Amino acid sequence: MKPTDTSEAGMMHKGANLLAFLKATATIRRKRVSSYGPEDKVLWFTDIPRDRGECRSPFLTDQPEESTEFWLEVCKNGMPPRPPVPQLVSDWVRADELDNPENEPELRPEITVLVERRVPDPDAPPDAPTMIVETVSELSRLADHPEVEEAWLEYLVEKWEPWAQEMRRWQEVQTVYETLDFMRRRLEEAEERYELVLAIGFLQWRAPTGTDVQRHVLTAPAELTLDAARGILTVVPAASFDGFRVELDMLEPQHRPQLNKHAIGERLEALDIQAWDARLVAPLLREIANSLRADAQVDETFQRVARIDERPRLSFAPALVLRQRQQSAYEELIHKFLEAANNGELESTQPWSELLREGEAPNGGPGFPLAAPEDDPRTVGEPARFLFPLPTNEEQRQIVYRLQTQPCVLVKGPPGTGKSHTIANLICHLLANGERVLVTAHAPKALAVLRGLLPDDIRDLCVTALSSSRDDQRLLEESVRGIIRHKNEWLGSAVAQREIEEEEAESVLRHLEGELARVTRDLHAFREAETHSHTLPGGYSGTAAQIARALYEQEEDFGWFPEMPADASFPLDPAESSFLAEAHARFTADARAELELEIGPAEFPGPDDFKALIERLMAAEESAQRASRRADAAKLEVLEQTSREQLNDLRSALRALTDLALKASRVLGDFSVTIFEDLLASADARWSRLAADSEALVTDAIRLREAIRAARVELPEDIAEERLRTDVDRRLAHFENGGRKGFLVFAPRVVRETQYIVERCRVDGQNPTQIEQLLCLRDYLELRGKIRALRDLWGASLPEALSPGQAVSRAEELTAEMKALLSFFQSKEAALIVACLGPKCTTLAHTTEQDDWLRAIDALLASQEARDAQNQLYQLLAMLRSSQNSSKAHPCLRALEEAARARDVVAWHMAWQERERLREDKQRLDRYERLLKKLDALCPGIAEFMRTTGGDPKWPERVRNLQQAWYWAAAHAWLRRFSDASACEACEREYHRLQQKIEKATEKLVSLRAWRAFFERLDHKTDQSLIAWTKAMDRIGKGTGKHAYRHRRTARRYLMECVPSIPAWVMPIHKLWESVDAIPGLFGTVIVDEASQAGVDALPLFLIAKRIIVVGDDKQNSPEAVGVLEDDIARLAWEHLGQFRFRDEFRPDTSLFDHAERTFGSHITLREHFRCVPEIIRFSNDLCYRDAPLIPLRQAPPKRLPPLRSVFIPEGACEVTGQRIQNRAEAETLVETIVKLVDDDTYEEKTMGVIALQGHAQAQLIERLLAQRLDPKVIADRRLRCGEPATFQGDQRDVIFLSLVIAPNVNYRALTSLQDQRRFNVAMSRARDQVWLFYSVKQHDIAPNDLRRRLISFFESPQNAAVDALFEDLDRLEREARGLRQLGNQPEPYESWFEVDVALELLRQRFRIRPQVEVAGYRIDLVVEGINTRLAVECDGDAWHGPEQYERDMARQRQLERAGWTFVRVRESDFYTDRQRAIMAVLEACEELGIRPDEPQREPAGDSATNRSGRSSAKEETEETSVASEDLEENAIETDVSSLSVGPFTGYSEASGFPDPREASPANIRDALRKIIKQDGPLTRASVYRLYVEGCPALQRAGKSVRQALDRALGAMLRAGEIVQEDELRDGSPEGKALRLSGTPRVKVRPAGRRDLLEIPPSELLAVLRLRHKAEILASEDNDALFRTVLKHYGFTQLTTSRKKYLSRVIQRASSVEGGKS
Repeated sequence: MKPTDTSEAGMMHKGANLLAFLKATATIRRKRVSSYGPEDKVLWFTDIPRDRGECRSPFLTDQPEESTEFWLEVCKNGMPPRPPVPQLVSDWVRADELDNPENEPELRPEITVLVERRVPDPDAPPDAPTMIVETVSELSRLADHPEVEEAWLEYLVEKWEPWAQEMRRWQEVQTVYETLDFMRRRLEEAEERYELVLAIGFLQWRAPTGTDVQRHVLTAPAELTLDAARGILTVVPAASFDGFRVELDMLEPQHRPQLNKHAIGERLEALDIQAWDARLVAPLLREIANSLRADAQVDETFQRVARIDERPRLSFAPALVLRQRQQSAYEELIHKFLEAANNGELESTQPWSELLREGEAPNGGPGFPLAAPEDDPRTVGEPARFLFPLPTNEEQRQIVYRLQTQPCVLVKGPPGTGKSHTIANLICHLLANGERVLVTAHAPKALAVLRGLLPDDIRDLCVTALSSSRDDQRLLEESVRGIIRHKNEWLGSAVAQREIEEEEAESVLRHLEGELARVTRDLHAFREAETHSHTLPGGYSGTAAQIARALYEQEEDFGWFPEMPADASFPLDPAESSFLAEAHARFTADARAELELEIGPAEFPGPDDFKALIERLMAAEESAQRASRRADAAKLEVLEQTSREQLNDLRSALRALTDLALKASRVLGDFSVTIFEDLLASADARWSRLAADSEALVTDAIRLREAIRAARVELPEDIAEERLRTDVDRRLAHFENGGRKGFLVFAPRVVRETQYIVERCRVDGQNPTQIEQLLCLRDYLELRGKIRALRDLWGASLPEALSPGQAVSRAEELTAEMKALLSFFQSKEAALIVACLGPKCTTLAHTTEQDDWLRAIDALLASQEARDAQNQLYQLLAMLRSSQNSSKAHPCLRALEEAARARDVVAWHMAWQERERLREDKQRLDRYERLLKKLDALCPGIAEFMRTTGGDPKWPERVRNLQQAWYWAAAHAWLRRFSDASACEACEREYHRLQQKIEKATEKLVSLRAWRAFFERLDHKTDQSLIAWTKAMDRIGKGTGKHAYRHRRTARRYLMECVPSIPAWVMPIHKLWESVDAIPGLFGTVIVDEASQAGVDALPLFLIAKRIIVVGDDKQNSPEAVGVLEDDIARLAWEHLGQFRFRDEFRPDTSLFDHAERTFGSHITLREHFRCVPEIIRFSNDLCYRDAPLIPLRQAPPKRLPPLRSVFIPEGACEVTGQRIQNRAEAETLVETIVKLVDDDTYEEKTMGVIALQGHAQAQLIERLLAQRLDPKVIADRRLRCGEPATFQGDQRDVIFLSLVIAPNVNYRALTSLQDQRRFNVAMSRARDQVWLFYSVKQHDIAPNDLRRRLISFFESPQNAAVDALFEDLDRLEREARGLRQLGNQPEPYESWFEVDVALELLRQRFRIRPQVEVAGYRIDLVVEGINTRLAVECDGDAWHGPEQYERDMARQRQLERAGWTFVRVRESDFYTDRQRAIMAVLEACEELGIRPDEPQREPAGDSATNRSGRSSAKEETEETSVASEDLEENAIETDVSSLSVGPFTGYSEASGFPDPREASPANIRDALRKIIKQDGPLTRASVYRLYVEGCPALQRAGKSVRQALDRALGAMLRAGEIVQEDELRDGSPEGKALRLSGTPRVKVRPAGRRDLLEIPPSELLAVLRLRHKAEILASEDNDALFRTVLKHYGFTQLTTSRKKYLSRVIQRASSVEGGKS
């Protein structure tokens, strides 16, 4: 081929040919579509129910003005539930018929039922026949059951038919909703391919060519929005709506009518969005029809004609149409460029020229690298400042470097490598330097996140138009409002320049950079200090590392010394040191052990006091026995609950009662018993009245007796006293009233009648003639009456024989005694008697009973006295027992207790003297302890050392050299203090803080410079357009007015006039062609993302760009050549590109990235992967990026999901083939999984996507099933979308579900092509956290080279995808490290022997490490690799390579830390001071990051029983020995030999099929638990949780609800005695609780298997220790030796903090058991 003509004319001609080729290919792609086809989705308004409130539209109502804000609104309702069938009918009807609302279900004419019949028992003896009940099947006919038909008819009429009618109505609306939702999802996943239009004016015509035409002639862009919360889909005019347009491209050019554009334009303007208005639509349709054919007809109804003929018919027939996007704007743009080129007016750009030149130099010579013009300021050195406000890396800086000298920069950006982040930084840098930037991509998904990454102030300088939606229109409007706001605040270029200079030079940035330099110097100083020389007490000097080595050499002599402060002086003088040595030798371990035994703080009685106590006790017990023998047992029982105080009071009361009874008996006689009985029975009313009456009579009698005094009164015996008394009163009253005496018959009658008183009565021997004598006589008679009344009261107690005076005295005595009795029984003493004795108190009326009760009280009091004495002894025993609660109680306390129990005074005396001797010895030991504490105050820990080694023969020499050991420990402590990284860490934090401030200041500087550049370019035309846009937006108001859309169109026109002045555009390619003019070099820099998806139609980007950055990946999806034949493109290339050397590369599947790579050469590769966790991206690395693997920097979250999950569907089967292939079983399983996961807390807020790996029908099927199962809001919140790999390129989700689709029932070709690799690469690199694979074929069903087989293999054994060849080998490094060590002769690639030693320590722990790992152009000393993450280890030796190298090292660390790396720095002095401590920092970091050591390599059968690591070979028989613990019986020991492949805790997977404990029955849960415990018991409860989760397909973690369900099942098994749980550590901790089946051995010694050390029960660890160390556990001085024994036995090497604590507790438990037995 001739050299290309590189002259200006030749390039112009070549460019015109290329543009002609592009135009021709666009024409081929845009075929004439005469009718809607299968790729088009049409929703006719005639198919939308008009009488449903769920469907609202102005097309469906007679009053359209009520809903003019939208064209259609459909609300999703829940499916009406079918009413349940009556139980009587349920067996007679088919369920599938019930669910079909279209056909009325019918009853079966007959069914088979089971009935019970009594039949003879065939097994019964003949002589005793019996009947049994047998269940048999029987045919039941509907005709025999009229009740069924009656119930069915009632159900059918009253329930099923109303439901069916409602269901049919629901299905009508649901069909419309699903159609709209399908359109919405298609637009979301590929808006670059599809568009939605509202179409009216349906043309139906058989054209003269015989082609059937069926398409609308009027269309307008529509937008579909979803209100997920309410389930409403709304169709509105698109944000880009400018009016309806006439489409006639379905007609052959010769058949297209010539329309009056002006008249049509006016009618379209009047129509606006009111397509429902027939008055406005009909004239348009008539004008188009009349212009088309004279016989054309117009039908103003919604209906379409059923038959098409040669007569054109235009009907209203509105519809929503989803169709492939028309590329008319692109064709127009190419046409304009082509016209300019043909006219010789097309200016070229450097990218376009390089594309046309095809490597030829301008002068026709060989090609050479393109250099920028010399006057271009970008070519002079590196930029003054990288204006990257976001964290940056070297690749971004390289892009800027290369962009200064080359017109095109090629960036290879594999999946998830931060392309958007890089582009955001480049936008900021370019805008700040006054550039005009375009960022574009084939699909909007790739650009969706870009706006959010830009700083707030920069966003307003970007036109972000990803789609035609209102949301994007709002973004654009926000940018314009931001521009207007900044414009109003703009103070001019001079002010802006001053702010920039202050911001960049004098103020913030310079100050911050100065502070950063100071902190950097401090970090330098910390690092450099490692190389300084030091002098310490004890003769230690040199660098810290040298001192560390010296201390390491003396560690055998002084390593026993505990840690101590570095500046502590030795506190003892020689005399004290000598005494210390003597005391240390004297207090041997036995002596200290005895003195350490506790004798208790209590003061016990001395021998004399103890003797007195015993004597008092024995006397009291003897007295109590005597009293008890005399006492009545029944009375003792009554009083036994009475307290001593009450008994004493009761005894006093009884004694008082006895005295009172004795006196009452003497005074009252036998009558007293009756009185006592009544009073004791609380029947005192009678005696109270008697006492009261008697007291009143006695009082009167005493008064009368005193009145009579000694007078003698004689009365006649024959006259009744009552008459006599009456007559005396009459006579006395007569005389006292002044009556006369009279004489004889002249005397008054009363005198005469009472004259006998004078005659026959005598007072003191005289006749009572005087009043005084009559008064005496009257009193005497009254006294005699009172005495008679008293005799009536007291009866025999007041005898007749007594004289009146004696009678009165006797009555007085009786009354006083009665009152005394009553008074006593009203006292507290009587109440106490009644309370204590209860009903028994009535017996106290008898003297004998009183004595018996007193003897019972005395017996009880004596018993209590004895008990008091016993209690004193018991208290003494309790004190002795409490003193022995500790296991360290001295035997003397036991002897004292035994002496007290035996009441042995002599034994007590001996034990008491032994305790006193120990007390004195302890006081002597205290003096020694005070000296130890004096040492311990300065050196904590030394006292404990000396306490535990007293009498040790090794120690006298150590104590004598204590001062030298002290200095060694002080130097060791100095090294620890020297290596304290706290100050260095503070500097690191300050560095990061300042770095963040610099980023903020850079962001402000970028904003100032970018806005200054914009306002300096702002012209008056754009300024006026901005003002006009503001006014137009004000007229729109709320957007609901009659002319709102007209105002919106006006505002948009003004807005589009502003857009060219906005310096940054972010829009997909298809939007770009609609927005730009045919101006070469329109943008200073064009950035193309996902360029591997853009085809040859994107080549004009080279023409509108002065410079271009092409970002893509040839390992991802290439352009889709849908509907384009490769032969057609080849023909066009041959026709138009004859001058092109590479015309064969202009293929339909060749991407823009391919053309750029060929044209511009080498690329910058982004390798840092930020999206997927390492396990997921490993597939893409192995498949596509072996030569330059991606570096996964994203660290897995703490509560991570399992990254790879696979589900095999054995019943999977395919329907159809090719692109329409479906696997319904696989789809349903996938959908069911998603439905469960959205309710799983583990997947909360996780976004999800579904990718079908073959065809698009499977994705559509899954999409439909998900729409039926999930609420629209859930789908929206989860961003749940289904599609093919190409639809997800540039997008990502947290969780991706892959459907392999194929099944064994169909034939399929092997997927092996490059395009297939790209599809699988894209599919597997979309998920951030987890990928699920659903497949229906096994590996053996697939060809070996099929990518599907590779994918399944990866999921079934993901560890096989890891590449281990680069990891360091322990054996090799051990061999090379044994030789003579000299500076510089360390093994490759290590830089020092220090690094070698650190690597050896980690390798011995079985970590996988890689030395000198290159990451992003730098090298890390050591990298510890885990499955999920990695740890960087930097080894800081005492070699100093200068500040430049140090700064490079720190820059490397900071860059990787920003990318998610974790660094641990190990200093050489720390390492050689304490290797374990230095390495522990690495081990703890590994543990925090989840980096685990490798499993040990298994040795082949026939080798030693265990391999080097101590674990059993996988191919040999593994012995499992059951070892009895110390408290087991001998017959509990069991030896069990079984063939294990990998050891305990194996064999659990989802195939185990354990039920979900949150839903399953308790019996099923217990069955699964029983299997686990039987196979792997004894095991801890936490291990049971873990294994159950591993064996349960429904679980991923043991959450709270899972643990509760398992605990309930375990509790039931414990209560039932099925299993046994023992607290082996006796502290209640979960790791100490071991579970096993009842009757199985308590201890089993097994290999570790898959168990971690923390999962091995304590009893098993103790058994291992006893087997290895026997009786040395208690006596061991070094627990580390015991730890190493356990680790070695199980093959572990990593002694983490948690493992050390666990083993310490186990050994402590063992020591306590051994100590107790000894």
